Amino acid sequence: DPDIRGALAAGSGRNLIGTDPGFVRNPSPSGTDRGDLRLTELSPAVDMGDDGAVPEELVADLDGNPRVVGASVDIGAYEFQGETPTGREAPAIVVTTLDDAFDPYDGQTSLREALFHAGHDGLDTAVEFDSSLSSGTITLDGQSLYVDHVATVDASAIGSLVIDGDGRSRVLTVLSTEPVELAALTVTGGAEQSGAGIASFGSLGLTGVSIVGNVATSSGGGLYALATLAVVNSTIAGNAVTGTSGSGGGVYLAIETAVLTNSIVAVNAAPGDPDIRGTLATGSGHNLLGVDPGFVRNPGPGDDGQWGTADDDRGDLRLTEFSPAIDMGDSDAVPAALAADLDGNPRVVGARVDIGVYEFQSEMAPGRETPSVVVTTLADTFDFYDGQTSLREALFHAGQNVAETNVTFDASLAEGTITLDGLSLVIDHALRIDASALGELTLDADGRSRVLTVCSAEPVELIGLTITDGAALNGGGVANHGTLAILDSTIVGNTATGSSGYGGGVYNSGELTIADSIISDNTATGTYGRGGGIANYSGTVTVAGSTVSGNAATGTSSDGGGIYQSSGTLTVTCSTVSGNAATGTSADGGGIYQSSGTLTVMGSTVFGNTARSGSGIYNSYGALNVANSTVSGNTATVSGGGIYNGSSSDSMFVVNSIISGNTAATSGGGVYNDSSTSNTLSVANSVISDNVAGSGGGFYNRYGAAILTNTTIAGNRTTGSAGGGGIYIYNGTVTATNSIVALNTASSSPNVLGSLAAESSHNLVGGDPGFVRDPGPGDDGVWGTADDVAGNFRLRIGSPAVNAGSNALAVDAQGNPLTTDLDGKPRIIYATVDRGAYEFRLMADANYDGKVDVDDSKILAGNWGKSGMDWTDGDYNGDGRVNAIDAAVLAAHWGMRAFPLIPGDANDNGVVDSADAKILAGNWGKSGMTWADGDFNDDGLVNAIDAAILAAHFGMTLPTPTEATSEVQRDAATVLVGPLPVGDPVAARERIAPAARARVEQDAFAPMPTMFAGGFLMERGVEPGGDDRVEQGTYVPRSPGGVGAVDAALAESAGLLNRRADWIGVLARRHARGGEESVRDGVCLAADRLLAQW
Repeated sequence: DPDIRGALAAGSGRNLIGTDPGFVRNPSPSGTDRGDLRLTELSPAVDMGDDGAVPEELVADLDGNPRVVGASVDIGAYEFQGETPTGREAPAIVVTTLDDAFDPYDGQTSLREALFHAGHDGLDTAVEFDSSLSSGTITLDGQSLYVDHVATVDASAIGSLVIDGDGRSRVLTVLSTEPVELAALTVTGGAEQSGAGIASFGSLGLTGVSIVGNVATSSGGGLYALATLAVVNSTIAGNAVTGTSGSGGGVYLAIETAVLTNSIVAVNAAPGDPDIRGTLATGSGHNLLGVDPGFVRNPGPGDDGQWGTADDDRGDLRLTEFSPAIDMGDSDAVPAALAADLDGNPRVVGARVDIGVYEFQSEMAPGRETPSVVVTTLADTFDFYDGQTSLREALFHAGQNVAETNVTFDASLAEGTITLDGLSLVIDHALRIDASALGELTLDADGRSRVLTVCSAEPVELIGLTITDGAALNGGGVANHGTLAILDSTIVGNTATGSSGYGGGVYNSGELTIADSIISDNTATGTYGRGGGIANYSGTVTVAGSTVSGNAATGTSSDGGGIYQSSGTLTVTCSTVSGNAATGTSADGGGIYQSSGTLTVMGSTVFGNTARSGSGIYNSYGALNVANSTVSGNTATVSGGGIYNGSSSDSMFVVNSIISGNTAATSGGGVYNDSSTSNTLSVANSVISDNVAGSGGGFYNRYGAAILTNTTIAGNRTTGSAGGGGIYIYNGTVTATNSIVALNTASSSPNVLGSLAAESSHNLVGGDPGFVRDPGPGDDGVWGTADDVAGNFRLRIGSPAVNAGSNALAVDAQGNPLTTDLDGKPRIIYATVDRGAYEFRLMADANYDGKVDVDDSKILAGNWGKSGMDWTDGDYNGDGRVNAIDAAVLAAHWGMRAFPLIPGDANDNGVVDSADAKILAGNWGKSGMTWADGDFNDDGLVNAIDAAILAAHFGMTLPTPTEATSEVQRDAATVLVGPLPVGDPVAARERIAPAARARVEQDAFAPMPTMFAGGFLMERGVEPGGDDRVEQGTYVPRSPGGVGAVDAALAESAGLLNRRADWIGVLARRHARGGEESVRDGVCLAADRLLAQW
């Protein structure tokens, strides 16, 4: 495009584009001489402008001379000030010469001149040809023809006409967004980077046009279209793209509004997509694409095997009697004006119009088979006379020659393989390939071509197929430029071979859905190859319920081992992206790489991928949303083991997700944030744990802003001397609210290296957060070995994180209140939000009032036997029903409370003092009382027992959650509060080791049904040991003990948890199971026994 590239809007015209304008002196090609751009007297620009387009204020030219001299304004910046010679020809639109000239004084009208004059000076927009030019050839003089306004070029009145670029330029460039129509022409001999025959940046229609023998170096050997295109009964063959990464040998469509009907695009050549690349809009059909059309003689590159040389053979594109094009067109799509083919013969002969630019004028060969959509052979043929229906034939017939659009297979083909014969299957209209009834069917390209190319904007579905051994520059297995759904299929062992090849398995530039499928062991091999499994370039991809595994981008700078996206929309939902690799020394994004666009990962797992950086997910210049997902076990040789965020244009959000077990050699084992200052990485309701890096084991913030809300960062570690086991803040700002950063490991600053932003608050940094199970290195004391203990970061009763957050700060990145925690439970259960990713919920507390009591039993009873229930209805095991299992859960937790409650603290203000004594005294002797009235043993009476309980705890206080700042404070949250109620004074007792205490406490609940024991013990941070067992549905610990044997341990456990009501309830249940009449009686017995010992 030496002069102009692009579209000119309606109203454009009277321009000299790509012709000799008649300057005084032309500029030199080297740029050393800028020339003299004034006009000579013979210039075609003189008096050829449109006076009506000259603004009133434009009264002078660039020299300051009058702007209009003579009949009309001149074209260009300078006005010719003299008189023009006589003998200038009148504007005309009837072409009278085959010469390619623009000379207003030669007495002839060339095609180039007619295109300039059409629609101006009262002339029609239709260019015509003098009959003397019939079957002639216009050879261009080294410059493309340009059309910048509405025009029609129709040679049908003279039979046909050839326009030949002579290998020196493109043949035709369409700039006009107003319609340009070509008919009865042959376009040949074009040479250009893109669109050697025709390049259309505007609106183009082709009717009965042959495009043959054009050669481009990049794309669109025959035709390149960037805007509206309609092609009817045309033939595009024998064109080529010669560049090593070129594609679209016949047609390259950079639009989605192209309609192709009754046309042949075949026998073209290109390294990628030899015949057609792009999307065909609704209405396309009855085309022969990428098959043998049965020409009299196929075009070819000649003996030297190189297109664009002197021995190229442009072939004979007329049809033989066996051609599949005969009678296979859509006669209704033929315009009324198209009465003749390119030879001037009748356009319709026989039952239906033929496909292509020529009509076969005799009877076709007898014995042609009946069109069918049931595939009966594994052979890859396109022969309407062999008595079999191949898949390639069925694809052509479906919805066109047969009403049925569902392509199926004969049962005899079950578990068979269709091996392609060197050409991709091409689909240009709506249909479905359904092999589900066979159990398995394989499409194998034998490494000679892509397996399947989809150009149809109408829906195409693939069901139950295995697609393998495809090889192409882009999309080794499948290339989708239209609308495609791949369902219940396997894409395996395909290769993108281009040096910048995209999509070893699947390439998409349209709309693609992959559901319930496997994309595995595909490869992008080029140095800059992208997307071993899937590549999305400016399209839309949804991967649902599928597995993307074992794919690789193997080039030095290849990105996206599993999936690569650029400038599109990618959604991965309920899927697994695992075991993929970007193996090059400069290759990133082992699982998923996003260059730009929008990436959403929901309900999915990104696991075990490898790359230089961002081994799980690498985000660069795009928006990233990760929700309800797990990113784990990924390994980076540099940074960002789990996620690398380098976006400078969009923000990243991680919500309700787990980032764990990832490794980076240098920085950011879990997350590496390198975004710009104008964008924010937001993490909410998530856990970042068990990640390892040289620095910033859990989270590394290099630049940009990060916000951590209700997030737990624990159990991460660094290697060597670097610090920041949990968070490393190198630069930028990290704001944490309602979060836990604790139990991380590093040689220095184990939890946070650097300073959290001043806006940070309501966090637990360091200290013991009261997890159900703390992470640890196991018995060998060495991290990274088989016995490492994975943390359970839910909160147990008594955790300092419970009810310690700020409700106002529990919001997402858009300021909306968080509604659920990481488990999907309500985000705020007990009035105030908890810190960290999980919200504590007391088992069997249906009404969320912080205790398990008669109100919860009433809820359960009211919904007894119902289905479709949830927690608040009394369904505690999540099976949707309220039944005996839920009743047993409630009984097992009867009397428990969610929060530390000191016996005697009637007003529940965290201290037992004179105010509580006044309450008790005011209700002395009354019945029907509650805890708030001074009834501390729950017998409904306020009496001496309650007074004794108050006296035993007088002066006791509960510690309030603190914002721990160092590991030194770990024990502050777990020190014993108040005297031990059983046995010797605390000063005289040896503290029971946590593990031993847990074991004794565990023994106390035997025999107990497994799920009940599990649920109860989990609240205390205890899980069944390896030697425990389940017998006939009953949990049996290693060393069961009686009620009396465990009282002390239970009481001490209760003291450690700052919760006297807890052990009263525990003992009550033990006594109740021992034969007492009710749980309520058990409470009384437990209280009496303990008071007696006090």
